[in-house]
Amino acid sequence: MANYSIDFKKLISISLPRRRRTPIRISWIAALLQPMQDLYAKFLAFKTVTDYELKWNGQVIKLEKLLQDQFGSGIYITSRDPISLTGLYLGDGEDIVSSIGDNSDVDSFIDEDYNFQLFNFTVHVPSSISFVQSEMEAWINKYVAYWANYNIVIE
Repeated sequence: MANYSIDFKKLISISLPRRRRTPIRISWIAALLQPMQDLYAKFLAFKTVTDYELKWNGQVIKLEKLLQDQFGSGIYITSRDPISLTGLYLGDGEDIVSSIGDNSDVDSFIDEDYNFQLFNFTVHVPSSISFVQSEMEAWINKYVAYWANYNIVIE
C-alpha cells in the first residue's frame, strides 16, 4: 500500500540551506505552501472515502451492507421472482382484452392482468429510516451493472 504522508515542516527544513533557516523565512515558506497543505488534506479525505468505496462491489450482500452503512440498518435486498406467465396468451386472441400491435391479425396477445417483472432486484427500506431516494439511487447506480433495473420499496 502506498504511503502518502508529507511532513511539510520537514519539507521546508530540507529545502532551505542551513544558514537561511530563520523563523521568518520558514514562516513565509509555510504560508506559501498553505494552499498545498489544504489540497493535501482534501486528497487524504478523498483517499479515505475512495478506499472505503473500493471495498464494495455489486454483489447483493455487499450492496446491502453498503446501503445499511450509508442509510441505516434494516435495509435488505431481494432478487426478483421468476417471471409470471399469468396473463400471457398466444393464440387467436378472441377472448383476450388487448393485443400487441395495431394489426388484428396478430397471433400474440397480452391480458390486462399480465404481470411482467421489470426489476432485477428490489431494495426494501424500513419506514423508520429517513433518506433521500435520489441519493440512495445514486449509491445503487454506482455499484450495480448499468443494465440492472431495481425498485426501492418503503415498508
